[in-house]
Amino acid sequence: EPLLQELREEAVTTPTREGSGFMAEIYLGDISTVRCEYKNAASHYEGACQIFTPRPPLGVLFKIQIPSLSQLHVRRGGALRKVNKVMQALEAMKEGVACAHDDGDRLSAHTSLGNLYQGLGDSQGAVEEYQECVTLAERSGDKVSLGWNHGNLGNAY
Repeated sequence: EPLLQELREEAVTTPTREGSGFMAEIYLGDISTVRCEYKNAASHYEGACQIFTPRPPLGVLFKIQIPSLSQLHVRRGGALRKVNKVMQALEAMKEGVACAHDDGDRLSAHTSLGNLYQGLGDSQGAVEEYQECVTLAERSGDKVSLGWNHGNLGNAY
């Protein structure tokens, strides 16, 4: 708990991506997710989204895997779904799709949105997202994702 408090203070006192506040928001979101504290997780991921800028010096310096803005929106959507904020979860996932920066990012975001639709019983929405995933996987030559998304399509039908 002392480390969490230190991270919270860091997030407040250094809220820029150049500082460690950005990373603190991500880590707090991840920790909250592991603890099933999804409302807190969504709040931290939203905080990270608000101060996001590409390629932070911290990530380059320490070779930290920094989530993309798309991944942050998708994580926020997943956390919101866990606390039954379905419309906000859909909005967050769609934001993740809209700001994806490459085919891998788009593939991940569309898959997550398809999974959300499937979980909500919206088979048509799920099929549309999974079909987009198949197109992206074919274009990028990603045979593993292609196989997974054909399976997802089969489940959605």
